[in-house]
Amino acid sequence: MKVSLASQIAAIDAITSGKFPIVASSNPQRALLIDQLQAVALTLRLVQRHEAEIRAVIEAKKGSRP
Repeated sequence: MKVSLASQIAAIDAITSGKFPIVASSNPQRALLIDQLQAVALTLRLVQRHEAEIRAVIEAKKGSRP
């Protein structure tokens, strides 16, 4: 299944903004999970911004294989 970067980012944003409950055994664990998900969203946004360049590098590497 292929899921777009935009939809992945939107899903994480919905979770971290409180639109969906986060089940955690303690408040510190919940805070850590939110921090981790926010970091994932930042990473996905970086990939989204540079998607064309990333795909070009991957294609170039595929083309140079014997």
